[in-house]
Amino acid sequence: MPVNTPEDRELVLRDKAAREGFTVPQDVIDFLVERFDTEVRLKSELINIAMFAAHRSIPISLDVAKLVVDGERVRPLSTMTPEHERVTDSVTDATQVSNPDDPPTLFDLQQDTGVRSVSVLPTQKTPAQKTSTPADAASAPIPKSGADQTQSSSAPAEEEAPQTEAALRLASGSGSDVFFIPLRTQRKRSLLERINLALTRAGIDNMIQEDDKVAIKIHFGEEGNTGFVSPLHARNVVNRVKDLGGKPFLTDTNTLYAGQRQNAIDHINCAIANGFSYSAVGAPIIIADGLISRDSVVVPLEGTKHFESVRIASAAIDADVMIVISHVKGHSLAGFGGAIKNLGMGLGSRSAKQRIHSGIKPTVTASNCTACARCVDWCQPECITMEQGSTGARYAHIDHEHCTGCGECLTACAYGAIAINWDTSPQDFLERTVEHAAGALAHLGDKADTKVIYLNFLTNITPDCDCCSYSDAPIVPDIGILVSCDPVAIDQASVDLIEQAHGAQNSVGENLKRGEEKFEAMHDVDVALAMRYSEQLGLGIQNYRLRTVS
Repeated sequence: MPVNTPEDRELVLRDKAAREGFTVPQDVIDFLVERFDTEVRLKSELINIAMFAAHRSIPISLDVAKLVVDGERVRPLSTMTPEHERVTDSVTDATQVSNPDDPPTLFDLQQDTGVRSVSVLPTQKTPAQKTSTPADAASAPIPKSGADQTQSSSAPAEEEAPQTEAALRLASGSGSDVFFIPLRTQRKRSLLERINLALTRAGIDNMIQEDDKVAIKIHFGEEGNTGFVSPLHARNVVNRVKDLGGKPFLTDTNTLYAGQRQNAIDHINCAIANGFSYSAVGAPIIIADGLISRDSVVVPLEGTKHFESVRIASAAIDADVMIVISHVKGHSLAGFGGAIKNLGMGLGSRSAKQRIHSGIKPTVTASNCTACARCVDWCQPECITMEQGSTGARYAHIDHEHCTGCGECLTACAYGAIAINWDTSPQDFLERTVEHAAGALAHLGDKADTKVIYLNFLTNITPDCDCCSYSDAPIVPDIGILVSCDPVAIDQASVDLIEQAHGAQNSVGENLKRGEEKFEAMHDVDVALAMRYSEQLGLGIQNYRLRTVS
């Protein structure tokens, strides 16, 4: 219900702040009072601002409020922290381990990997928290308080954490389980063995039944790229699926841009060239949206900002179980790519990718048009007609008044006469990607957390996407692999771990310090927006318990 007067809105905010135990400056109160008029929105935005500030150990301020609410960066985050409160950069020697028989600690990895906790919008339905785990699962230690504390992901080190809802969840250790496999082994176990152990603890044995069709969603890498997840790891997952009686296949969708993966033939050839042949991996490759990206299913959505329905590749919809293998890396528009982007962008048809990238309706370049009329036959809204130009040549014309912007004509045109529009803002791009991720999971309903499992590889963390025909130097040292049934939690944990790493020398991240958000600094994108919106749509929760599998 709307709160009608500014005075009443201010009372709502002050009451919420008092109950949660934090102080809010008057200019932030005034900003929220002016922007929002419902009690739910006032409270949720206030919590989001407070948690954003606490996570980065900076004070609540008007600059922070504008960044969280509008994505408006007034000044760098580093300057929002008072000089005496800034965390100094220090190097921890990963070889200094007190007892080689102990499981890896946070300091071994130069990461602070404790439980992370952020706000959950109180009015949104979120999945049940997945906190159960076998008794032998090793939990990552929670950072100590006081002088022994490294930079925490939930509150400033200088003062006791405020008793917010998120802080209480942190204290209770609640959240989705995210299993962490460090690259370093102190028990002489192979990395593949430990990944399989993490998959077991995450519940893969109960996901796959005899003869289940199991889609292993992976990025095969563009020609010339070397940063993608190794086929060796794909083969390991394939073997695990076969052991459980499933029928695995590797899959991805065709690209919107003109590269080596724009149609299924070239896409498969590129995958084989990059090492994903049947003889190497043990499973066939099925391009999820078909030969020319027409094999897709319209999935209706509710409660979303941009789309009432999205087009998802049919092979993903038809599979019984899905395993999503993601290489975590940077991205110019999304800030970073992980599980959510792999679901949303990675399982959308070419027309879906156009809708994610731009709200601008397509146009025809008459000089490139051959008048084949294929787009006329493909256009479901029937808004494309053949026109005759001043020279007498015929060309296709799109009636924008009736065009729905579905992007199917892009798939139909084989001559580049219908231009791809890339014009979008990072916020719109992220939100549209999340909505497609929601579409990719919608058909599973409440079974999404028992039929989909995610692996995020925090290795070879490049500044740019694997769609590039090159791979730049990794921005931080390799960290490890994460496994979870919650795409939001695993992405949030990925960002947090990378944030707590030191920038790698001779990379574009070499001047980025521990505790500085790496992707945000490189691409000027608030990467947390994707996690917040995903949580709002019920894809998962940002809270997580990090459990080390050594």
